[in-house]
Amino acid sequence: MSKLPDGPADLWRVYDEHYDEIFDVVLQAAANHPEFGPVVHSAKAEAVQEERRTRRDELREVFQGDRTRHEARLHQEGITYAAAGVTLQGWYDLAAAFTEPLVPLIVRTYQHDASRLSAALIALHEHLGWVLSTLGEGYLEGMEGLRKGERMFRGLLESAPDAIVITDRAGRIRIVNAQTERLFGYTRDELIGEFVELLIPERFRTGHVVHRGAYTDEPRARAMGSGLELHGRRKDGSEFPLEISLSPLRTDEDGLLVSSAIRDISERKTAE
Repeated sequence: MSKLPDGPADLWRVYDEHYDEIFDVVLQAAANHPEFGPVVHSAKAEAVQEERRTRRDELREVFQGDRTRHEARLHQEGITYAAAGVTLQGWYDLAAAFTEPLVPLIVRTYQHDASRLSAALIALHEHLGWVLSTLGEGYLEGMEGLRKGERMFRGLLESAPDAIVITDRAGRIRIVNAQTERLFGYTRDELIGEFVELLIPERFRTGHVVHRGAYTDEPRARAMGSGLELHGRRKDGSEFPLEISLSPLRTDEDGLLVSSAIRDISERKTAE
């Protein structure tokens, strides 16, 4: 009775022989990919070569029946790339780049042995399924962590006693809290996307654009207009004295954002 083919072993035999070639193909595909590209280009050459060696050792263990180390790596990569904004489609794109050179090599190696060829291709399919499934589990865990972080951030934002207005480098309003709506009389939808100068009396707007640009050039946490009397303008046109504290927020996705904590000091001014 003939021995049944060992698909994983036959797959690894081809993969191991051409490992560097396949690694380079996938690396190039990642470098050219709009989502993975920034990560690849920021990596140091030494780190890439260490990744090449470590991943090969882990894959050898996988095909010998021990998935422990590589499974942990894949899970963590899913979490990391969720935080970096990489989509699951990006992983499917790299999977295609991986199989494109490997499948012809398998076919060429086992073209005269149909049973071994079939077993090796089935093993490849199962291996990819396991890789993408493990990445996906990590990715979903990472996304849930991001959602929890966002919910916490939103909770802190909404519970703040001051009006919070977060703007981008161009000065457009990106985020506001409920206190901002109460203080200025605008709804959230009316504010998002507008320039922050909407909340300033018209006579001060031109000067504020200049000061805003200077702040984004040298952002730091500080009070705005120290020693000056600042005023806000409500939707109904009425004005009121205020204090503003500025804080820079650096984000991977949107670059520099500026958080402004705005407090109505009308009662203090009346008392004075």
